Amino acid sequence: MKTTITFLFVLLTALLVGCNHHIENDGDIGPELAQELWQKHMDALRMNDADRQCVAKINDLAFSMLHQIGENLLDSSFIVSPLGLASVIAILGNGTQDGTRDEIELVVGPIAKANAFFKKYSDALPHNDYTDCQLLNYLAINSALPINDEFLKSVSSNYNACAKILDFAKAKSDKQVNEWFSRQSKDKLTTAIDELAPVSALFVIDSLLYNALWAQSFDKENTENRDFITDYGDTLLLPMMYNYYTSDNDISTQTFYCEGEDYQAVSLPYGGGCYRMLVVLPKSSKLREFIASMDREKYTRILNTFQKDKMFDLSLSLPRFECDSKFNLTAFVEEMMPRAFDFQKADFSAISKIPTIIHDIRQKSNIQVTELKTKAVSTTVAEQWFEIGLEDEPKELIFTANHPFLYFVYDEATHAILLMGQFCGDGAIFD
Repeated sequence: MKTTITFLFVLLTALLVGCNHHIENDGDIGPELAQELWQKHMDALRMNDADRQCVAKINDLAFSMLHQIGENLLDSSFIVSPLGLASVIAILGNGTQDGTRDEIELVVGPIAKANAFFKKYSDALPHNDYTDCQLLNYLAINSALPINDEFLKSVSSNYNACAKILDFAKAKSDKQVNEWFSRQSKDKLTTAIDELAPVSALFVIDSLLYNALWAQSFDKENTENRDFITDYGDTLLLPMMYNYYTSDNDISTQTFYCEGEDYQAVSLPYGGGCYRMLVVLPKSSKLREFIASMDREKYTRILNTFQKDKMFDLSLSLPRFECDSKFNLTAFVEEMMPRAFDFQKADFSAISKIPTIIHDIRQKSNIQVTELKTKAVSTTVAEQWFEIGLEDEPKELIFTANHPFLYFVYDEATHAILLMGQFCGDGAIFD
């Protein structure tokens, strides 16, 4: 008889969560405090060569996801979490051996280095009145599953995971898991998992709770309905937020702008750390055509093109929107690491002596972008099966996102992509 071992990853980011530090501030951050908190976060995320290798893998995964999903959703908005998927794969990698580990390391980098990077990233998360971010990891283990202690030690040490042995046949087991997340997140995450089915053996739940205000919020009084032109030439009337940014010598609160032959790009800072949103707006091509040219190298070039000491004034218009996405990523991940899905080849013996494979990987995400903040949730689920009985003159620039665009939530220190999506006009938030 076959049953399932399920790994569940939850990435909760942006202002949905309150974490342990409740954010009530609704004003822009002052320059001195912004610089202090930005520098603290940058120092904590200072990278070595191993970290750079891991970030490169995460961002390569991001653009593989973008191309795969973008091909199927030509005219619809979507949101995904590359960091979330990478974290799931890295956690699973701790339980692999031989060829299975080799394939996984091609996706996320050497497991030891990936563990060290995610630990550093977690330890560096800021907790203040403007940005509050927390990583929560939980292992719900079916009492019928013989599990390897070394796997538990590795995940506990590197991901600060809470591990509990539960009777999955009892209805209250899933309630215990959700109550733990509710307590840790101060009731902001009340349902991390729907159920712990008796046929499942293990759930690994990894939650990133990220809460950040814009360094310079949009004035809601300036939001008005304006034209948005889709890739098909249709005109939609959407609520467009507006802000006017003047040159700022403080890099922690400065808005960055650059343009290339085929795009305009703007990087908007959040307060209280070094997180930013990059918005990339194609100049003339349709978004689906522009996506084909995007990869990690172009993403890095865009970030490196920002002239952080250049003086300019920027008039920016951006839609206020919400997006929900749900994807089955099984075929996408299986193509990169097929051994992990094959009973004849998979080796997850470092998790349990029971032969296992990955059976299914899904991700569900939501993002809201408003005048005050960004709010997002991304949940990645990986399910395994196993055989068991159970200084120039300022220049004025204009950036009007009135046609489909890409956006990325990243940190300025490592450039790792937490969230990534495209906006095509659907999902505008009207009053």
